[in-house]
Amino acid sequence: MIAELQVLRFLTPAARFLFGYRIEGGDNLPARGPFIILYAEYSPLCNLYNAFQTAALLSKKIAKDKILIFLAEELFTLSYFHSKHLRSFLDVFPLLPQGAGKYNFNLMTALEHLKRDGMIILNPEGDMSRDGRPLPIQGGAAWLGLHGAVPIVPTAETYDAWPPWQFWPNTRGRAIVRIGKPFRVTEKPLDRVRDEDMQKAIAKIRAEMSALRFGPGGVAAWTGPPTKQGSVLSGPLPLSPDIPPRPMLHRSSIPAWRQGIPLLLWKCPICRTNDSLSQRRRPFKAKTVSCSACGTVWTVTRIPGHDFRLQVIKGPQVLFGLNLSLSGWYDEMKKDFRLGPAIEAERGYLPREEMHLQTIGVKLLLDKSNSLCKSWAGREAPDREFPARAGDWLRLGPGKLTLTSLRLIWDSPQGGLDFWWPRVKTVHLRSFYLLSIGYGVTPYRFLFLRESGLKWLTCAGELARQNHPPVKISSY
Repeated sequence: MIAELQVLRFLTPAARFLFGYRIEGGDNLPARGPFIILYAEYSPLCNLYNAFQTAALLSKKIAKDKILIFLAEELFTLSYFHSKHLRSFLDVFPLLPQGAGKYNFNLMTALEHLKRDGMIILNPEGDMSRDGRPLPIQGGAAWLGLHGAVPIVPTAETYDAWPPWQFWPNTRGRAIVRIGKPFRVTEKPLDRVRDEDMQKAIAKIRAEMSALRFGPGGVAAWTGPPTKQGSVLSGPLPLSPDIPPRPMLHRSSIPAWRQGIPLLLWKCPICRTNDSLSQRRRPFKAKTVSCSACGTVWTVTRIPGHDFRLQVIKGPQVLFGLNLSLSGWYDEMKKDFRLGPAIEAERGYLPREEMHLQTIGVKLLLDKSNSLCKSWAGREAPDREFPARAGDWLRLGPGKLTLTSLRLIWDSPQGGLDFWWPRVKTVHLRSFYLLSIGYGVTPYRFLFLRESGLKWLTCAGELARQNHPPVKISSY
């Protein structure tokens, strides 16, 4: 861990100078284990803290072999996270998408670690928030808290310093990590956990983390009310959710990770047109977001410690001056979502098969234990092969990805695969670029280079749900 501490000593002063980085409440960490540290992912900048800064703080208090941390599986594509050096001071396990079978979350291993007076670091939401609001709490942290009756330490980080849809951090932002006071979800370990116990524990975890992250006003105070010409609106917004969605106008030539807010608002919340928004940076002026379909233009304002605000400065007269939080516009975009209109199908598709989305330049990631890595014949995708090792992926492509009413299709010069919706068990998105599906028990990944994976998650999740109701879908 010596090398990691040296890197932290070098980076921390720079982060303090550029982003006002600091830790508040460090004294709330217990002097010794067992305990659980919970964090939520709101910003790439502060996520670095969760991996190493916490370990650095704890290394002064507990033995190096008593820190167990769950990190996003994508990190395990790097050999460092499999190295003996890292594991000399951290037990690192992959946190996989929902429904990933026995590799999703090794609860028994974690519980035994707590019984040995160990410490665990994990994200109870299991994913990164895309708009700065909390995601649903999964059951792993609650289960451990009920069976172990150990202290749980909530942490919170800032969002506006570097939201996940933004390519560069805000140098005027303030990267603050808060460590809350420990709490318990039960005073005595429970041998048998009922659904009622789980729900109460999850509610307790959510309340503690939200209070630390958003303060007494909660999420509502963080987003702020909608306004128009400076006056707070109390009634319904003057929008028209019944406007039928229009076909896509164009594809952006800008790499996805540089598109900014259009990664989140993948269609216009006014006219419901896909891929019609673009963000523009203006020197010494506020950023703007504009729609090439209906002509609406918004200014973007960062409110320190709160959600971003978007105000209409050009467009329909009834909307002029309308000011909502970014998450509020996101909700309007999702309201009354329905698939369509179907794009005119190319030759070769099945009868009554409607094509909804299509894009090029998508890379396919196969687990290296997948039989397709050795031989590839036909379009049938294996669905009974479970990965042998997390993060061990083979990248193929780029290729063309098509989403139809019956299947997800990937075509490239190397071959093509069909993923039929009734056999899709999970649909998950990591950040905005990596779409993951569980085809039976076999995972597949699709890496987007030119457009938001959130659009594909929304549409694929809807089709998978229609064809296989118990399917597990990450939040969008």
